[in-house]
Amino acid sequence: MTNISDDVNNPNTGKAFDLSIGKQSGKWRAELGYNFEDKDYNPNDMGILFSNNEQAIYGHLGYRLLKPKGIFNSAGINLNYNVNFLNTPGTYTGTNINISFWSNTKSRHSFGGNINFSTKGKNFNEPREGTMSGIYFANPMRLNINHWGGTDNSKKFSLRYFMSYSYFKDNPKKGFNLDFSPRYRFNNQFSINYGFNLGKTNNDQGFVNKNGNDIIFGQRDRVSYQNSISSEYNFSTKSTLSLAFRHNWTKVPYDSQFYKLNTTNGHLENSNYTGDHNVNFNNWNVDVNYIWQFAPGSKLIAFYRHSIFSYNNQSHLNFIDNLGKFFEQPNQHTFSLRMVYFIDYNKLKSLF
Repeated sequence: MTNISDDVNNPNTGKAFDLSIGKQSGKWRAELGYNFEDKDYNPNDMGILFSNNEQAIYGHLGYRLLKPKGIFNSAGINLNYNVNFLNTPGTYTGTNINISFWSNTKSRHSFGGNINFSTKGKNFNEPREGTMSGIYFANPMRLNINHWGGTDNSKKFSLRYFMSYSYFKDNPKKGFNLDFSPRYRFNNQFSINYGFNLGKTNNDQGFVNKNGNDIIFGQRDRVSYQNSISSEYNFSTKSTLSLAFRHNWTKVPYDSQFYKLNTTNGHLENSNYTGDHNVNFNNWNVDVNYIWQFAPGSKLIAFYRHSIFSYNNQSHLNFIDNLGKFFEQPNQHTFSLRMVYFIDYNKLKSLF
């Protein structure tokens, strides 16, 4: 239970509930359950809740190898499903089904994949009117396929990768994601990692603005690039220097045609609304962190961060031009020095 305390004279007590029964040992494992959060449930003082006023019937069926077999040290296959509703008034919002496979081979490689299916559904959050309004956006049927893998992490060179593709029926929206991360360990003291992520969604539809009584949606292409480099040098078992760099660039250019949401059936209709809602977002961090454990449980931590941030509407820029304008932004520098000292009570009381 939670209390939403922004109105101290009329606090609303929210409730959440989760009950399941299952088998969690052996080759075959299964679970069947039910959960809900009511419209007043808000635990965000202790964590993150992206949405409330929802309930679901969920289940899981899985099989795994308990002993090595063939090329596999371990492997498993899982089936998961969720049947989703609003908690109040109980409106059906969609079903999600997932089939996944994972494995670790005797040569210390790993690979797996997922197939994710979502039925047509009702999205009561995207219109920004609240789940009790009855206004929703009609989500199309979605099929997502992804695959991941990794090489032997005990070798000097190792690689991990992930790729996915999303298809939406009777809808121009399509999505693609690629992620790979090579690592090289020079010796037991020094290693370096590189990470690259590309996420691209074409013809995505989403909320843009309110125009009088009209709820305006736009169609946009969303592209995100992330590059990161991290390294660590261990001077000894008690002293470590680490360096981390990350640049995230996301651009969202909108089509010139905007739409208004039909508040009866959740579909989009052409609108004469105009506006510039293009997004060009950059975030750059360089972190240097030194840790010295000078006594058991006691540490001296020195940290430095160089960061740059920008948010504008110049989504037409290419990578080089974007970097040139990005580095014209103000630079922020942060430095902190922290000491943590562990006091052993047993030794302390022996002094008195």
